[in-house]
Amino acid sequence: MKEMIVVLDIGTTKISMTYGEINKEGELNISGYEEVIATGLSNGVIVNIDKTVEEVLVVKKKLEKFIGICINKVYLLLSENICSIYKNRGMIAISSEEKEITANDIKRVIDVTTAIPTSKHNTIIGIDPYEYVVDGIRNVSDPVGMIGHRLELKANIIISKTSIITNLEKVVEKSGLKVLGRVLQPISISNIILRREKVNYVTSIVDVGGENTGISIFEGSNLVDMYTIPIGGKNITKDIGYFFKLSFNTAEAIKKSLIDFSVGYDEEEEVLIENSFHEKVPIKKSLLNDVAYDRVEEILNMIKDSFKRYDKSINRVVFVGGGLGEFPGIEEIIKYNLKIPCKVYKERLFDEEKSLLAPSIAAIKDEYNNYFPLEEKELSKIHADKEVEQQEVSGKVGIVTKLRAFIDEFL
Repeated sequence: MKEMIVVLDIGTTKISMTYGEINKEGELNISGYEEVIATGLSNGVIVNIDKTVEEVLVVKKKLEKFIGICINKVYLLLSENICSIYKNRGMIAISSEEKEITANDIKRVIDVTTAIPTSKHNTIIGIDPYEYVVDGIRNVSDPVGMIGHRLELKANIIISKTSIITNLEKVVEKSGLKVLGRVLQPISISNIILRREKVNYVTSIVDVGGENTGISIFEGSNLVDMYTIPIGGKNITKDIGYFFKLSFNTAEAIKKSLIDFSVGYDEEEEVLIENSFHEKVPIKKSLLNDVAYDRVEEILNMIKDSFKRYDKSINRVVFVGGGLGEFPGIEEIIKYNLKIPCKVYKERLFDEEKSLLAPSIAAIKDEYNNYFPLEEKELSKIHADKEVEQQEVSGKVGIVTKLRAFIDEFL
């Protein structure tokens, strides 16, 4: 029987589900994706539970029809828009006579590190360990089995408003789904893009969404900051609609199909568009591009200005998400405006020309890699329910995998 990983993304302007299956050889195939426009959300926060439940059920039914399998368990994708990080460190003494660090010591040091003051309005939703220190030896990736007297942990504690998380989980529960785990979008993306990062580059991962742009900063592969700015792809759609007197849906369709910043298109080419008065009007593609470019430039300038809050130079920027990334020629526009090496990260979805941009694919790949580390060659059955203690997969797995089982138990 094939194992499956399904990621539910309740975003700022749409609700989507992405499906990945793992065959008997242990290979991951991402083969399903469905989405609907979200009307029960505002800036990524649920404002109408019943409407959001209805829309989750619609996208669930569409995906089930496509893949031919009933979906009842999902991983919930969380964006920067609803989360913040609190940096903390904890330290414990190794109590065993042999002074060998065990999985129980890892749990103890996590307990100490996550013992932070939070109000009743906030809740801890996860932990991102980025450095273990054993008797002063830094950058230890997996201290289990090492000999030492003192174990320290440096970690990002992921925090969100209690009401936001409660409402999200209420929607999932009312949709007949069980949450297997919460996946923080910037970390899952970085685990794919920066997985083998050895050089201490400062990288910004930018997700231009519908209403907001999420920005996360990494030193090497360690998350050091994340925040949002209140502008996104929806602003481009509104500009097109206002300038050419189009409905929002028509402007959105035009944005997705006709914006082209690549060199060599015919500037005199015209297209016939039906405006909000139901009149067919000719529009020059060059004028359409100019309207979009003005807003794109503003978005990029706001991103560039936001980097000033960080006290080091950004070495490179990776763009994900569909707010900008799907425009032909956008990579050169980004490089020109930011004056920083840039890349638009895309993944092709089940061998089609259309690409699904990184967040939900990265979440599936991240969960897959947690169970099947790259160095492992043999297949061992995935335990879909991660509420129990994580078992070994064909030998010893990494500490992140072990921690996930504990984090689910902790939460």
